[in-house]
Order: sequence, then C-alpha cells, then structure tokens
Amino acid sequence: MDMKHGPNVTGGVVFGRFLSFDLHIGADDKVTRCEPSPGSADYTDLLEQACRLIQDRGHFMHGIDSSGQPQPGKRAMTLRFVIVASGQDHGPSPAPYPAGYRNSPPVLNNRELLVLPSGTLVPPRDSASIWVDIDERGRVKRCRIARQGTGSDTGDALLCRKMETARFEPAVGPDGKKVAARSHFVTFTEQGKMEPMRMEAGE
Repeated sequence: MDMKHGPNVTGGVVFGRFLSFDLHIGADDKVTRCEPSPGSADYTDLLEQACRLIQDRGHFMHGIDSSGQPQPGKRAMTLRFVIVASGQDHGPSPAPYPAGYRNSPPVLNNRELLVLPSGTLVPPRDSASIWVDIDERGRVKRCRIARQGTGSDTGDALLCRKMETARFEPAVGPDGKKVAARSHFVTFTEQGKMEPMRMEAGE
C-alpha cells in the first residue's frame, strides 16, 4: 500500500504504509545502527520508534565467516505500520500468499549432507536448522542460520559449507516451470541419531 504521508481513514482504520530500513548488527549481536532505506526517509518519526523498539527488544545472531569467526553484518527489514482509530477493529487480515512453489518445493538429492559428525551439536540440542535460497537450477545461493543452530559458531559455519555442494531438484511454479525458492528450511541431525528431516517454508 503506497500512500502519501499523513493518515488515511477508511472505515475507522487509519493506515500508514510499508517502510524499510537497514539494521547493522555487530559481532556481539547488538544493533549498532538503524537507518531508513531509500524511499522511507520521509517517515523518520515512525522509523525512530521502530528502531528504538527493535534495539530494546530485538534478538539477533551475529554473522560468521566460512571458518566460524563472528562478523558484523547488515539486515534489511520492512514493516507495515497500521494505526487503528480508537474503538475500531484493525480491518481485514492480509491476503494469503499466491499459490506457488509451496505446492512443489525443492527436494535435496544428496541427503547425506544432512548428517553431522558426532559432537557437532552442543547439548541439549538434537538438531540444527538453516534457511537457504535456491535458484532455478537447484543451487544454493544464500544460507542463514535459523534460531536453532548447532550452538557454536564453528558448527554453524559447517552447516552452510555443506550447502555449497548441495544439489536440489528445483521448485516448480504453478505453470510447471522451474523457479527459485527463498527461505527453504533445512534440518540436520547428528550421525547415529534420528533420521534427518527436511521442511519447507518460504517468504
């Protein structure tokens, strides 16, 4: 919803708009800087409030390099600001995502990559997960550690290194063509424990 600055009242609901900003995360997991993205700079009052809340309440995980060393990083975020008139309902829920690759998600061919060496997971963890972006050729283009990592930076780096050699059957769109898939959820387990699982999720 692209609206001019200032409230727009519809049926008792006052809508703002979608605003984007960049968060800079230090190697110590703390937000070091929060700045508006191009196109959102005119809404500093809303962004300042959002930045304060994120810095006070947000929980972030630092980036790591290929050897597992903590690194600072940057994350782009977009928020939809909705202001509700007093005593009014917030309006209809957002429309569902259109049908797409969720009906035919990527499939990992070399599933042996999902088995970790014994001792990789820090107790009491029995699994670790990542999100990966997969292109239409079935190659992993981006890897991010999910909330349930291995418990160590070295172990987390291993998860993403494994995905460098991963080969997926690409996702298929409603028209039958191969498509890229974002934020595909992949779960690892240790050797000798339960069978590795694979789940799907997308943005």
